[in-house]
Amino acid sequence: MKRLICLLFIAIVIFTGCRKSETKQERRIVSLAPSLTGIIFELGAGGLVSGVTDSCVYKDQLEKLVSEGKIIRIAGFNSINAERIASIAPTDVYLTDSVPMEVYQSLVRIIGKEKIHSYKHPRKVEDIITMITEISATLGKESAGAEITGRMRRQLDDVKLKSAGIKKCPTFVAEIYYPPFMTVGKNTFIADLISLAGGISAVDSNTDWPSVSLEDILRMDPDVIIRLNHSREGTAAIKQIYDTRRVFSPSNIDIYLQPGIYTVDAVVELNNYIVENGPNFD
Repeated sequence: MKRLICLLFIAIVIFTGCRKSETKQERRIVSLAPSLTGIIFELGAGGLVSGVTDSCVYKDQLEKLVSEGKIIRIAGFNSINAERIASIAPTDVYLTDSVPMEVYQSLVRIIGKEKIHSYKHPRKVEDIITMITEISATLGKESAGAEITGRMRRQLDDVKLKSAGIKKCPTFVAEIYYPPFMTVGKNTFIADLISLAGGISAVDSNTDWPSVSLEDILRMDPDVIIRLNHSREGTAAIKQIYDTRRVFSPSNIDIYLQPGIYTVDAVVELNNYIVENGPNFD
């Protein structure tokens, strides 16, 4: 009798374990934002991803999975097709509110609202930390999420201590695109990033991504221009502005442009630049 009970117990454990493995393997994630894709991979859930956009990258790991056919590039930046996404039977779709409303409604209708995880585009670095925590909970990766957000907060605390010695907060204008010269408004996470690093965004606009003239830049008279434009081409006029201003070119533009785990690394890098060049801003 005891032998029978033991065999029955072992069978239940094996069966339950198999069921759990099957459930985990059946989970199929589609990410429709490069920033969310990066967060999902950093949380250790990249193996659950089945579909991404053409713009999504993650070190060499994502491209390897795409080349092996384990992940499909299923949508473009401005060409999201709900029917095509539904064709790979996703269990979860991660997206931001930058997805057009008609596309979102199509996804809800075809895939189901319960499968969609939608996040507001962050306006503060703190919003990014909150978003990482929320995403980790949906993936069952709370421990990894807590470890990552803990590191981010410690980095911000270190920056705050270093910034206490800054005598004059330099003003910045961020170049996102040219031509026309597109920059960042005061309500964006990039403006908040600049502030946390010890600087001030010189653009006082409620528009998130305003275009300004070169004359406007001269009037704002920023201490530094941050080049966050992947293109290095420019006209003679803008080159004259570069020649008369300090220009900061980050080592990795994407950590400034994409709200994610490495946003705080951008804060640290910019803070180091401000502290090292402090005497030049007096």
